[in-house]
Amino acid sequence: MRREEGNKLHILHSLRILGAVALARGNNAEAARCFSEALDLSYLLGSEHCKCYCFVEVAAVSEDPESAAKLLGAEADLRARLKLCNLPSERRLREQATARAISALGNSYFGMAFDQGRSLSSADAYAMAREAAATAEGRPHHSTKPLTPREREVLILIAQGKSDREIGDALFVSRRTAATHVRNILAKLDIHSRAEAAAWAVRNNVA
Repeated sequence: MRREEGNKLHILHSLRILGAVALARGNNAEAARCFSEALDLSYLLGSEHCKCYCFVEVAAVSEDPESAAKLLGAEADLRARLKLCNLPSERRLREQATARAISALGNSYFGMAFDQGRSLSSADAYAMAREAAATAEGRPHHSTKPLTPREREVLILIAQGKSDREIGDALFVSRRTAATHVRNILAKLDIHSRAEAAAWAVRNNVA
């Protein structure tokens, strides 16, 4: 329903809720998929608050305790700078992710990784979170393949929120051809949603 509505912020919040439900049911891969797309949307929208929450959520599903510790550090630094309130739901998830990472790493090593995470740039924290989410989802993160000039044009339109039909109209091609271009772009960039494609376009100055 949110996707049909088209409001990306509403989609982001729905994905976070669906991810939390999947995590509570023990479906780590589905939770990672939801949190991963929510993370992409948080960067696409430039929402610092949502980035903060998404770091915790990805840390909670991460299969790499060191990455989880660093993401928790990145979240702590961003939360302090934004002066965010500590909501009970986020606090519980943060405590669970922290306890899990400490159990695997020990207090000393966790503290070192956490401190390293506090000094990560936003881009580096995002890259780490994307890789952690992809691994938890069972979808290894691979390097991307170059896009053709036409695919770059399509990617710009994806970032503008255009549908396959609207992309086809803009480029004077059929809806089916536009959909094929979109599928090829997702495959080349090793991503699985239009939101991820839009976020990639923004990060790489394509859109």
